[in-house]
Amino acid sequence: MMFVHRELKLKSIIQVDDPLTSGPIENIRWFYEELNKHIPVRVNPPLGEKPQVFLGARYWRFKDTIIEASKEGYIESVLDIMDMSTCNPVSIAGARQEMKHPEDEHYIGEERHRQYRAACGKLQYASPRRPDVLYTLKELGRQLQNPRECDWKLLKHLCRYLKGTFDLALVMRSNGDTSKVTGQADSDWAGCRATRKSTSCGFVSWGGIPITMFSRTQSVIALSSPESEYYGACAVAAECLYVRTILEFWGYTPGIELQIDASSAIAIGSRHGLGKVRHMELKYLWLQQLVATKHVRLLKVRGTEHPPDMGTKHLSRESLAKCIDMVGLKRFNEIGVALVGTVSKSARVGLAMLLLAAGSSAQETEATTLAVEHKSWMAEGLLLSILLILATAFTTRVYALLRAAPRRCVDAGTQTSPEEGPPQEVWITTSGRRAHTSADCTTLSRSQPTAYQVCRVCRRTDEARSCG
Repeated sequence: MMFVHRELKLKSIIQVDDPLTSGPIENIRWFYEELNKHIPVRVNPPLGEKPQVFLGARYWRFKDTIIEASKEGYIESVLDIMDMSTCNPVSIAGARQEMKHPEDEHYIGEERHRQYRAACGKLQYASPRRPDVLYTLKELGRQLQNPRECDWKLLKHLCRYLKGTFDLALVMRSNGDTSKVTGQADSDWAGCRATRKSTSCGFVSWGGIPITMFSRTQSVIALSSPESEYYGACAVAAECLYVRTILEFWGYTPGIELQIDASSAIAIGSRHGLGKVRHMELKYLWLQQLVATKHVRLLKVRGTEHPPDMGTKHLSRESLAKCIDMVGLKRFNEIGVALVGTVSKSARVGLAMLLLAAGSSAQETEATTLAVEHKSWMAEGLLLSILLILATAFTTRVYALLRAAPRRCVDAGTQTSPEEGPPQEVWITTSGRRAHTSADCTTLSRSQPTAYQVCRVCRRTDEARSCG
């Protein structure tokens, strides 16, 4: 859910029970004070150089830069699931699967299938912060129901890659341009050797800040490379329209710029009608109308400088490193952050607004963001009940130990002069209030007594009690 207070310049996003608010700091304080009158909340400090966790990710803020990374130990937990904590790292996220052996098509078994599902599920949650593994995760997810030996090998290869890149973080830096939503689209024609379907990858950003990214297998079989590129452009344009709708709610009216590295796809999108691609379904022609009405602008870019290329196929080490640098993935030691793993699109838009507000209104009160955790009265009552039960159990246990401890009715004495005889011995049971001077007492035979010695003062005054 999204909320806006235009007079106070407050914008708030709520993901279940975790809000994210941006605006002038005094107005944010007023907002949470008023909210606390109706719902008990806990307000975190403004986002700064100390990491804060929001929706399972860590965030830092340094002036006009926000750094996003997975939670500490998240990637390591995936390696533990796969029993690969001590594996050797590799430099690429995956390689094209070659069916060299007949057993590569065999089912991996129930136990490894469980590990496969658990590892893929956890990595899917971390994928919004790791665009370098989008394509590999997409391929692994396609075989989630019945993974084969070759898929198991690909997952282990990905784990080795994550072993060497677990400290990568997404650096989001604003360029101050709020006039357009930028979409980058790329496709790999007939990349799947089994189905001959193509793969589309898209990145959507606003003001230089990545909002969303994806890698998908196209639902139809493209008969040519221009056709597959056009299908990918349609998918990215749909994401751009969604992001623009969110921004319009906040009061922005950006245009849409779609960057494609295929001139033939731009030609299909810029004309009216099917042309030579008469077999194309009509549902993909809506992009032509948006281009004709100038709601979307198509732009040709060089394929060697196109980050979505890493989401369409497995790249070489050099090409992957170049794409990683262009998309903003940096190691912690490169960005000067001490290393202490899904954010929704609307939450990413909130972070983008935070950066743009900080860069465009330096003379005003610094914009900030606060994460809040709502606490229901039911949760508080349950917590209080648990504390009371623990306190009662602890008190009962201490009282039982004190009751079971031996009771000393006399002090342990020592000889003070050679003329005095040895101290008289007495026995005390674990329960009861009497001291026994005879070990043959019938009461002692029913318990485990403890022997003591009568102190010299009691022997002089004859205060020792008998068992009678």
